[in-house]
Amino acid sequence: MKESYYILLLFGILFFLFGCHNSQPSGLDETEREKTFITDRSDEDKTYSSPADNHNSRIALDWDGVYQGVLPCADCEGIEMRIELMQNGQYQMIWAYLPSDKKMTDQGEFEWDDKGRSVMLSSSKDLQFQVGENRLFKLDRNGRRIEGEISDRYILEKQN
Repeated sequence: MKESYYILLLFGILFFLFGCHNSQPSGLDETEREKTFITDRSDEDKTYSSPADNHNSRIALDWDGVYQGVLPCADCEGIEMRIELMQNGQYQMIWAYLPSDKKMTDQGEFEWDDKGRSVMLSSSKDLQFQVGENRLFKLDRNGRRIEGEISDRYILEKQN
C-alpha cells in the first residue's frame, strides 16, 4: 500500500513539474507581451509604447455613406442636413434652414482626429462629428458630444 502511495506521489510531482509547463517563458500575460520598451543607447532615456488601438470608428465601422437629419437651430425651425462621407476622404454636404427650401451645398475633404473617432469637415473647423454605428453625432466647438435634454436631436442617421 505504501509503495502505491509513493508511486502516486511521484507521478503527481512529475505532472506538476512537467505537465504545467508554461510555453511562454517570459512570465508575462498577453497584453504585457505586446508592450515594448524602446530605449535609446543610454538606460536613462526610456520611452514606453504600446501597440496602436485598432478598435476605433475609422477602422471598425462601415462609416462611408450618406447621413441625414434635422439639427436644432436657435433662430429657425431646424437645419435639415445631408452629409455624404466618401472612402477617399471627400465629403459633400447639403443643408437648408427650415422652413426655407433654399439648399446650400459644400464639399471638400474631411480629417479624422488622432484617435480615429471623429471627423472634421474642411469647410468649417467648428463642424465636427463623432462617427458611431450608422450615426454621426454633432460635436460642440471643443470636440465633445452635446449633452442635455435635446442631445438626441444632434444626430444624423445613416441612409441605406
